[in-house]
Amino acid sequence: MPGVTKEQIQEAREADLFRYLQFHEPGVLKRDGPNYRHKEHDSLVYVTGKGYWYWNSRGRSINALDYLVEIRGYGLVDAVNTLTDGRGRQTESRRSTPAKSPVQREPEKRPFSLPWAKRCATFAVSYLQRRGISSRIISRCFRLGLLYEARHRDEAVCVFVGKDDG
Repeated sequence: MPGVTKEQIQEAREADLFRYLQFHEPGVLKRDGPNYRHKEHDSLVYVTGKGYWYWNSRGRSINALDYLVEIRGYGLVDAVNTLTDGRGRQTESRRSTPAKSPVQREPEKRPFSLPWAKRCATFAVSYLQRRGISSRIISRCFRLGLLYEARHRDEAVCVFVGKDDG
């Protein structure tokens, strides 16, 4: 599979996400006052007054290339080629007939791995006790390997592990 050039990547970054969604994923936008909100990812908002997308849950703006890679699971080359015609020109954002249904791409498969366990699970224990879970049940879950404390994006989290019968 051929790669893409820096110019093609820049061109894809400049693609209009609002028009892309109207053309390729019709019906995915809903009006929210003067702005638009993505129906599947309601923290993704198009601010019409300023003409840009903001991803509230991540606290940052987003462009069409970010959308395809981070939300739809495209690889970089596929995302760039989708937003451009493969030669560095943006694809036409208007079509004479509307698309029948949005094309959903299968996210890239990544190997699953559990986060590293912290040695001392004081946050997990205190959090679960505040939520009304008895210390006897918490201890049993730790002993059976069903619960541990880890860090995710610099935050302490409780990890519950499900196990198959087999």
